[in-house]
Amino acid sequence: MELKEYIKVFKKYFAFILLVSATGALIAYIQTKSLPSGYSLTQTFYLAGPASLSSDYFTYEGFYAQEKARNFTDSAVAILDSDDFKSDVGEGSQNLTVRKMAPQVIRLTASAPNAESTQKLMTKTINIFNEKSITFADSKFSLSLKPISQKTTQPALSKINKKIVTIFGLLLGFAFATFVVSLKTYFKL
Repeated sequence: MELKEYIKVFKKYFAFILLVSATGALIAYIQTKSLPSGYSLTQTFYLAGPASLSSDYFTYEGFYAQEKARNFTDSAVAILDSDDFKSDVGEGSQNLTVRKMAPQVIRLTASAPNAESTQKLMTKTINIFNEKSITFADSKFSLSLKPISQKTTQPALSKINKKIVTIFGLLLGFAFATFVVSLKTYFKL
């Protein structure tokens, strides 16, 4: 095909291409409103398990220590990720994400609309988990979250640029419309 024929086809389906491109841009813009934006703070914690009972007699602690640590970590992640715990800790647009990194290592990510709320959410999460752990079991059998690094980082702003996402949606819609028009022209439908 020559360039004149491409221009002719483009003029013929201009309204369709424009409509699909605009629809792609509109969908992308609407999706940016539902994506989370605000501040987020990520911190890694060591999950301290129950202390050993006594060294007066032989225990199989060395043999079962890794399995015990894995089970305690799974339990802590399940508690931290439960809806009941999240409702106790966060309110409104605050969000808490939990990820198991290794046995006895957990990464928490707190997200909130402003930096102060993010710091409060992280502190509140640690305090409530440690308190609930004591109420679930005796104090000598309880779990506790301890930050791995002592210095706390500042919450980082995570915001999606609406203009870029809208332009991407427009281009994606244009590419899709052009693909459909080219298939229609090729197969002469």
